[in-house]
Amino acid sequence: MENKFTIEEIKNYLQSQDSLGDIMYNLNEGNIKKANEKISFTLEEILDSGCWEEFCEKYGVNEWAINEGGGDIEKDIFIADAKRYKLI
Repeated sequence: MENKFTIEEIKNYLQSQDSLGDIMYNLNEGNIKKANEKISFTLEEILDSGCWEEFCEKYGVNEWAINEGGGDIEKDIFIADAKRYKLI
């Protein structure tokens, strides 16, 4: 049986690629799944990466969450985003 992917999963795959050529060349089931893998970080680690506003906008986190004592809350983010935010 073939796998079906949601629009969000396809969107994450597209955003994980560097160019249109890479999108077409690397398009396969394994790479779509890989683009949708997640990893956990605390909000404070994400804040320290310098990409706080971008993270808050994408993941729907209140930008004042750290000030409200939420620095130790863990959040799952896509591996591609973790690389973009220089967390890994």
